[in-house]
Amino acid sequence: MRVCGIIISGLGYEDGTSIWDVAYVLKELERCSAKPLPIVPRISVEKLIPGPRRKLAPERDFLAEAKLMVRGEVFYIDKVDAKEI
Repeated sequence: MRVCGIIISGLGYEDGTSIWDVAYVLKELERCSAKPLPIVPRISVEKLIPGPRRKLAPERDFLAEAKLMVRGEVFYIDKVDAKEI
């Protein structure tokens, strides 16, 4: 069985990964007999932008948001070994 990594970057319209997209990709991977490996970043990319362009949004928990969509186990991107995918 092949393992396929899926990067999920938040939840919501114009603010992250679409729930419909995740559901479709997970269904298609299941149909193709592949095992999905949902992975999320620890921090938002906007937090890394220097200066006044930085987004002043509150801190988000991508892991919790992804668990709502996947309804299963989700891993941080820095904890996944690239050889597993």
